[in-house]
Amino acid sequence: MPLPDLDFARFYDHAAITDFLTALAETRPELVCVHPITSTPEARPLLVAEITDPATGPAADKPGYLVHANIHAHELTTTHSALHLARTLCVPGEAVDALLRKVAFYVIPRLNPDGAEQALKTNASVRSRSYEREEPNGLVQRDLDGDGQVLWMRWLDPDGDHAPHPDDPRLMIRREPEDQGPFYRLVPEGEVRGADGRTPWLSDRRIDWNRQWPAFWQPEHVQGGAGDFPFSEPEMHAVGRWVMDHPNLFGMMGLHTGGNGVLRPSATRDDSELDSGDVTLLREVGAKGAELTGFPLFSVRQYCTSYSSDAKLWGHFTDWSYEHLGVLSFEIELGNLYNSAGQSTEDARTATPRQRDLAQIDVIRWNDEHGYGAFVDWRPFDHPQLGPVELGGWVRYRLANPALGELPKICEGTDAFMLHHAGLAPHLELRTDVASFDGGVHRVRAEVVNTGALPTQVTNQGAKLRSVRGVRVSLEPGEGMELLSRVAVHDVGHLAKVCGKREVEWFVRGGGEVRVTAGCARAGVAEVDGVRLL
Repeated sequence: MPLPDLDFARFYDHAAITDFLTALAETRPELVCVHPITSTPEARPLLVAEITDPATGPAADKPGYLVHANIHAHELTTTHSALHLARTLCVPGEAVDALLRKVAFYVIPRLNPDGAEQALKTNASVRSRSYEREEPNGLVQRDLDGDGQVLWMRWLDPDGDHAPHPDDPRLMIRREPEDQGPFYRLVPEGEVRGADGRTPWLSDRRIDWNRQWPAFWQPEHVQGGAGDFPFSEPEMHAVGRWVMDHPNLFGMMGLHTGGNGVLRPSATRDDSELDSGDVTLLREVGAKGAELTGFPLFSVRQYCTSYSSDAKLWGHFTDWSYEHLGVLSFEIELGNLYNSAGQSTEDARTATPRQRDLAQIDVIRWNDEHGYGAFVDWRPFDHPQLGPVELGGWVRYRLANPALGELPKICEGTDAFMLHHAGLAPHLELRTDVASFDGGVHRVRAEVVNTGALPTQVTNQGAKLRSVRGVRVSLEPGEGMELLSRVAVHDVGHLAKVCGKREVEWFVRGGGEVRVTAGCARAGVAEVDGVRLL
């Protein structure tokens, strides 16, 4: 049975993701298990694909690498990148097969099934989830003309806050003092509840799940979209619990769309405030990611520092995974339609708000040339509360993602980086030696070595955390044998990368077989079974 093909000509809905993962598991059942983490409020399973070679042990006994995508509703092409990695791991090959013998991959292709379905099926404006609120003169997003999309509404208003783009009147730009008009009001398509003649405003409460992680979380008056408390959204709570139930995770990757880039911690702190060794590690691995993807490398804080602000993102994924878990984590921004139209991420980062508005001209020209369907021309509509308006404007989910035709190349690059990142895992090897003495006494000596490219604590931050346990080496005597040593289990702490090692020994009386095991959650389990004492 052939592996399922990934369709780069369309955005995937929840049913398509489920079908793809099901087909993957049916084609390579020896490698792939698909599990629901939770069920969403709209009764969709939030799925994770566990991929590893069980011949070398269960996933829980190996270093774990987590990939999650589509935490933000409109960032639909991140699902392609996650599914592409899952498929790549199922294609037989020397390098991938060797990696799966050592590492367990966990792929969550759509962390936000409900929000993504809303974005794709309705084109509504939503970050991760929106809650409708009954507010005077509040606008609630609705498809008013039955075309299946929540577009934009505009209408002429001498006091309006938008003006036509000087090079294309289809485009709306924020009004500046030098603009001569005509002027417009611009809001999402929807109905106005409690209309009182004033300008309506979008009244829903928007939650950004990438401000929901516990590290440096701040309430909504400080960090918009933060929710009521960390992990207050049910899907986020379930994912947080799932992560904490998998202490083997050593590496994590979050996939997003935005100006393309490879992002590293921190989202809130300057490099000078982090451990210098960890900063060096993050820069080195991130630079390799930039090389493999072709995207520039930034810290999250650098990436979000724009012309107008020195941004700090409170409650961000990379801060939680690094600060609280000590994990080596990154995010990849796959790009958006501005990148597809030729604009660089650096251009967007350094642009003024006015320059960003004017830059729409490049995107609409690209869209018109390629017939991409990212913009709907304005058409008149008689609004039930506002009277004559026009409906049209940008199709949000198409604007928020790179062009579908670019995904094969993008996914090759993201695959390369994620496989490299996962390949750095700590890895334990165990060697034993036996010496025999008079009276049936035997000395069993064990040498445990970390041959991976990362230390067993992964980061220096990880070494500070009590939850990140070091290596334990144990001996289990066979039936009728007596352990003469004081302890059967040695806690040897963490091991350095590449060749960090420790030696331990036990004395045993009697003949038979013993089992020696070395284990560390982030470095896996190494076992020598059947060590024979004569």
